[in-house]
Amino acid sequence: MFNPYIFRLAELLSEDFFLVDSVPINTYLAHLETCRKFPIMYRNEQVGGAVMNENKFHIAVLPKYRGRVGREILRAIEWGFSINNPFIGVVSASNTDALKLVKRYQYSVMGGLNSNLVFMITKRGN
Repeated sequence: MFNPYIFRLAELLSEDFFLVDSVPINTYLAHLETCRKFPIMYRNEQVGGAVMNENKFHIAVLPKYRGRVGREILRAIEWGFSINNPFIGVVSASNTDALKLVKRYQYSVMGGLNSNLVFMITKRGN
């Protein structure tokens, strides 16, 4: 079960908090309801989530669990491929854990947006 409040908290505690900080909670929840969602779990507790909005994929994880949920993030990416292949992912240029994953799987950089890098995420073998 996806908890939208955990996801919002993870977003608010991220470097890109300003993207959601000014959005009223009811507007935020109404928009999130229209998206497909995947919970990021750690020891049976939701610590973040992944959201697919059209072909844009977004992951948010509570800070103290970053670097601990790699397998869950890979599961979320596989889930994303079940919806769209390829899809667009945006990674903060200072998120070293996410950038390691992007480099390891050789996802293609499409460009930059503010302090973020935009990637085309394509399933291997496609």
